Amino acid sequence: MIRIISAASQALRLALFCIAVSIEVSGCGGGPMGPGPTPLQISCPAPIERESPLGQPITVVYTPTTAGGSGAVTTTCQPASGGEFPVGTTTVQCTARDAEARTSSCSFNVVVKGAPKLSLTHFIAFGDSLTQGTVAPNAFLTLVLNSASYPFKLEMLLKDRYRTQTVTVGNDGLPGEQVHPEGQDRFGSMLRVHDPEAVLLMEGSNDLFFDRDAAFATALPALEEMVTEAQENGSKVFLATIPPQRANGALNRAAVAALIPDFNKEIREIARRTGATLVDIEPVILADMTLIGNDDLHPTERGYQVIAETFFKVIRETLETSASPAIQ
Repeated sequence: MIRIISAASQALRLALFCIAVSIEVSGCGGGPMGPGPTPLQISCPAPIERESPLGQPITVVYTPTTAGGSGAVTTTCQPASGGEFPVGTTTVQCTARDAEARTSSCSFNVVVKGAPKLSLTHFIAFGDSLTQGTVAPNAFLTLVLNSASYPFKLEMLLKDRYRTQTVTVGNDGLPGEQVHPEGQDRFGSMLRVHDPEAVLLMEGSNDLFFDRDAAFATALPALEEMVTEAQENGSKVFLATIPPQRANGALNRAAVAALIPDFNKEIREIARRTGATLVDIEPVILADMTLIGNDDLHPTERGYQVIAETFFKVIRETLETSASPAIQ
């Protein structure tokens, strides 16, 4: 009897020991206990930004990733990858589910930016032959090519970006014109006839050629009055510095070339005083004087393209608008 109780006690103690420590013991009557499945996790991509040039819904593809879980893992997202996303901000919700019905979720935003727009679309470029589009095949021959002019090239750049709007850049350049008095006299009638939303003003090269130092006392005040007149008309003014000239070329424009840096400093001051938007052409051309043609004065066709691109950059920074996208 004593031996039976002792054996029963030993069996009980062994059972309790197995339960308490949950270790692999051959006498516990079970096999080894392995680790359970790792937690199911899903990771969404970073926010996605796309641009729709025409403002239409666009296709967006994305891929969430998963880790862990038990058995096969399925992933569903709403809206689905590869679908069309409208202009605005759409929140995508993704959920992963494993074989034991465990789930994990995440979300991210898809931002589709609509067609860019300009707050102003009717431009007039006013100036001399550098506005009209004169080119110099050689030192003594000049030709007017509208397709070479910076206003023409600028209009092409603007139309290509702002496809849902009608953008015009009129060319009112007059060869040989000085700011004072011809340009100043002509400017008022241009405003009355065209009533532009914005004026692109680049003039003064002929004043320096004909009047030299005296141009500082005549052309610069006239330029400032033109800026003020346009603003009073309700037009925004983009005031440009004049391009540099080649000092020691075939026509030896050294005297004029030497005056241009100080003249342009005053133009920058006019822009600051009046609140006109400065378009600083001088340093862009100075960086590559091959953009000036064979007469040492007029830009090459590539030079006019660079001038157009410089205006385009400033106009885009100043006038481009985009609506805040709404969350779908």
